[in-house]
Amino acid sequence: MSNPRTHFFVNEGWFDISRTANVSCYRCEFNKTHYEDTLFSQHNIEYASSLGRAVASRKAEFFAGRYAAQQAMKRLGIEKTTVEIGQHRNPIWPNGFVGSITHTATQAMCAIAKSTDYKSMGIDLADQIPFITANNIKDSIIQAHEADVLSKTPLLFEQSLTLAFSAKESLFKALYPQVGAYFEFHAAEIWRIEIETHVFLMRLTRDLTPSLIKGTVFKGKFMVQPGTVFTSIFTMHP
Repeated sequence: MSNPRTHFFVNEGWFDISRTANVSCYRCEFNKTHYEDTLFSQHNIEYASSLGRAVASRKAEFFAGRYAAQQAMKRLGIEKTTVEIGQHRNPIWPNGFVGSITHTATQAMCAIAKSTDYKSMGIDLADQIPFITANNIKDSIIQAHEADVLSKTPLLFEQSLTLAFSAKESLFKALYPQVGAYFEFHAAEIWRIEIETHVFLMRLTRDLTPSLIKGTVFKGKFMVQPGTVFTSIFTMHP
């Protein structure tokens, strides 16, 4: 019998996350048609009970994300590389560390760092939203003034909307540990995109916590590639 690992992973390795210091980031590409449940035990990764009756593609994406996390944590010398699952399916990192996991149907990434270096982080890798779909869902992601900001970039509409979607996903992941609850896309707005430096700026449109108040600004980085958009947000200690 052939080794499923040799067919499941297409490519893998370390990812330089915008030259951000002190962050361990691992990325892997995978072929979900070669997924097998034995991959979990083969790599000493816990098979989450929440997978339950999940279809094979969902299991493949979950495994790839946890595998990327395992590799990223090993690089920082973390002995226990199991990532527990929180109440809202959020990853729970070992004490003293912050991190974020993201995946598409073919790629998975994890970034992790010491909590003394960063307060929190969020990363998101998103497949480019098709043009027709982008038109149909734009109002649920952005407001009119954000559409104006996006229109002033040289990006295609579907690329810029995917960027806005991904940026807000990264913000949610970065802030969830402090907020402890879901918040909608319109709780934050994009008000600047710098194509040359690959930087975007966002601000909250309402209070989320006593310290995360309306008008709080966040700076993120983005990378637009054929078919995908990657974004990241790292929050610093005061």
